[in-house]
Amino acid sequence: MRSGPENYDEYHTSLDNIEFIDVEKIGEVSKIVIEVIKNIEINDVITPKHTMCEPKLDKLDLYPKTAGKLANKEKAFEVLNIWGFSDGKKDIIDISNLMNKKAYTLKITIEESKNNNLISIGDNNA
Repeated sequence: MRSGPENYDEYHTSLDNIEFIDVEKIGEVSKIVIEVIKNIEINDVITPKHTMCEPKLDKLDLYPKTAGKLANKEKAFEVLNIWGFSDGKKDIIDISNLMNKKAYTLKITIEESKNNNLISIGDNNA
């Protein structure tokens, strides 16, 4: 898949054989295909449900209560970005691209946001 007829004469002929296959490249391509499938599986439109003001993440237990929890702060920023970018038109891949992340890595945060009524997934009737 990665090289065409211009790279070797045996391409799609009876002389083509497994010796031309680079096992490392198969592994690389497999990882890419799996990531693409994971992104497609999670993809759907996100609509904000909480629309009156920025959500109070501490009341939803989505924001760190003590200083120094960097991972929790990053999670809170993920929640706010997902909520903030959701408009009923952008899908998860659009939003993940704006956040410079892979869509499937946001799955848990998206579920938490949905479970806390910040967003709805898959419909435009927030």
